Amino acid sequence: MRGCEDDDVSDDLMPAVARLIAASFDAWRLQGDVKRSDAEICVTAGEVALRISRAPPGMPFRWVVSISGRKRTAASVVGVLRIVRQTVAPGYEPLRLRIASLPATPRGLPS
Repeated sequence: MRGCEDDDVSDDLMPAVARLIAASFDAWRLQGDVKRSDAEICVTAGEVALRISRAPPGMPFRWVVSISGRKRTAASVVGVLRIVRQTVAPGYEPLRLRIASLPATPRGLPS
């Protein structure tokens, strides 16, 4: 049985992530350009430029996003998308979902 290693999906993952980012720009109704090389994805939107690459092996995260010389890390593709959107659309505020238990009987109602 073959084990799951990062290299098993690397060749197919970069093109898929680049296409996902390009499709996300359409869904977010933002203008941007997404280009891919073998080692990284380059995203430009207005004056903003990002470089997205796989993290080196053995690191606790999978992606590195470079923005104006500053590096941010992401554990998943979802994290990469979040960084990209927050960078290219500074007014964007993600929705926060909180799940909490409710009392057995809502307040103000007889039990």
